[in-house]
Amino acid sequence: MPKKYKSKLTKVVAYKKLEGVLLRLKTWNEQHSNYYKIEEAALIGSLARDGESFGDIDICMKIKRSREFSPSKSKNDYIRWREQVLGYKPPVSESSAERGMFELDVGRYIKNRDGRIDMLRWDQFQPICLTLQPYVKLVEKCFSIVDSVEYIEKQRATFSKEQALEVVNSGLPEKPYDTKGIYWESYCSALNRYPSFIRYAVLERDSYVEPYSRYINVE
Repeated sequence: MPKKYKSKLTKVVAYKKLEGVLLRLKTWNEQHSNYYKIEEAALIGSLARDGESFGDIDICMKIKRSREFSPSKSKNDYIRWREQVLGYKPPVSESSAERGMFELDVGRYIKNRDGRIDMLRWDQFQPICLTLQPYVKLVEKCFSIVDSVEYIEKQRATFSKEQALEVVNSGLPEKPYDTKGIYWESYCSALNRYPSFIRYAVLERDSYVEPYSRYINVE
């Protein structure tokens, strides 16, 4: 569900926030990636589409381990490091919180406590791009390819028809198990945002042409 804000960000303010994101993406990989590094990142949503006012800044990010390590053996050193370098308090003394901090701290650092920056999982990137709306790759193969908002325009891209159909044929978006319930409604809602040729390619792939037709006619 899209967030509702009482006010919109101007392009000047949104770009200033994005400059901070770009700096933190680069800084993390160059200085803080002993355990996890940012492999891919992309700007999507209204700012990638280059409007004039914006609700938030949407960033899709993929991270991976920089090396093999044992969270239980590394946690004490990491907790000291994150407190001294990142300024984060030690996690609640629970094994799940301690195990998750290595990975979750990456998104926390990039977001920087800014409620207008929305961090999305990388597995959401391709389904979102099936709308054929513009996106901007920011990090590729662990290297920042955009380090200033001045280069955003040059990096703006969209999926081609061929790329989109290749994504559909790979199994995205995922087929729900049934034609009822929240997963079915989410599936249909996503399809409504896609161009018609993509929508029907997905429905043909999943053998859901008739159930979808009944669903939209009942609404």
